[in-house]
Amino acid sequence: MKNKSGAGKIVMMIILLLAVCLFAVFASGIRIGFFENYTYNFKMNMLALTRYFNIELSEPVREYLEDLPTPEPVDLTELDNEADTVPVESTIETAEDIPDVEFEDLAPEDDDAKSTPVALESADTYKYSDYRDYMLCVNETSVIAYDDSGKSLWAIGIHMSDPILDVGGNYYMIAERGGRKIALFDGKKRVYEAEADGDIKTASLSENGDVVVVSEKEFYKGAVIVINKNGDRVFAWNSGTDNITDADIAAGSRRVAVSLLATDSGANSKVEIFDISSGEKEGETLFNGSVVFDVDFLGEVLNVFADDKISGLSQKGKVLWELDYSTRELLHYRSENSGYKLTMVDNSNSAELEVLTGRGRQKALITADKMPDCMDIRSGRIAYNSGRDLVFSGLSGKNKKSHTCSREIQDIYIMDNDTVMVVYSSGLEFVEF
Repeated sequence: MKNKSGAGKIVMMIILLLAVCLFAVFASGIRIGFFENYTYNFKMNMLALTRYFNIELSEPVREYLEDLPTPEPVDLTELDNEADTVPVESTIETAEDIPDVEFEDLAPEDDDAKSTPVALESADTYKYSDYRDYMLCVNETSVIAYDDSGKSLWAIGIHMSDPILDVGGNYYMIAERGGRKIALFDGKKRVYEAEADGDIKTASLSENGDVVVVSEKEFYKGAVIVINKNGDRVFAWNSGTDNITDADIAAGSRRVAVSLLATDSGANSKVEIFDISSGEKEGETLFNGSVVFDVDFLGEVLNVFADDKISGLSQKGKVLWELDYSTRELLHYRSENSGYKLTMVDNSNSAELEVLTGRGRQKALITADKMPDCMDIRSGRIAYNSGRDLVFSGLSGKNKKSHTCSREIQDIYIMDNDTVMVVYSSGLEFVEF
């Protein structure tokens, strides 16, 4: 039952907010450009108030409040184009050549965690990623940026059904899964919009600003295209025999890795690597009997994730290291640019979290009381849940800190070395340890 008696309170609050803000503008001499940020804050505040008082709005009013400012276009002449034409060759040929990154462990302190709840309707339907010094929250109609204290910094309006979000360097990309739209952003500004050749299956972004898209294409098993940060299509390849499961591009050498799956005689995968400059294939690695579902360049190493193994490949396709998961079930993983990975494993009904280095070596093995629902790794920290308890530690898994959350945890994202964002079904919580 909707509470319509609260409408009068809302009207009074709107009048009060307008009066205060208008007085602030005239008293301070702020430029008219101020109204862009004010409009966003006003709409977000009104939406929060209507949710708080459980007030039913008419459709035109709700559409107005949810219509956030659209992103400004970027002046392409401001972008650095030199990096697009000068690939850097990788020097990694053995596992020992992979940088062995070290992070400081979490200090053994007993201070209580501080948390800030934030209302966000249908929060579990958003896509999230850390970007610069804040967190991006993306759904079909908006991009919202929060800092690590839970303060909303800005928002822009978009129109992307089932958005795919990925971040690379100073950019982030949003693509429309099942549609054809692709957009590259730099903060609040839209760099470009483009279209794929067919319905998009997956997409990723390099730190160089290269967008890699896997899509369907008529008469083919799939297609891969690469669009640089200027919006130019610089690579295209179609598969005529095998299904394409994923693709990624190395930021430095700009080599493109494509994972393919053949099912005519069992499940057999392979990874092909292309030189973006010549368009020629430079390497091919077979994974017979395995289903490769993800390829991800972490630094200069191509990490290959299959149903029964994780491998590290050179940019010419040489296997540098490999971990077997045929006797343990690999349930989930997350990784960070340093090369560290966090895996969730079912080992004969025993829950294990495994921290792996960029060289594919085990940094830590954590046995959990119950199988976590979600986990994350970033900035030399790992986080996972045990029921409603949020557990936070360094990569060693020692000196754990915990925080009991108020609701069922849907997902977690580490923002920096002491802050975790917790996702609930209808809100967020920013937890500082």
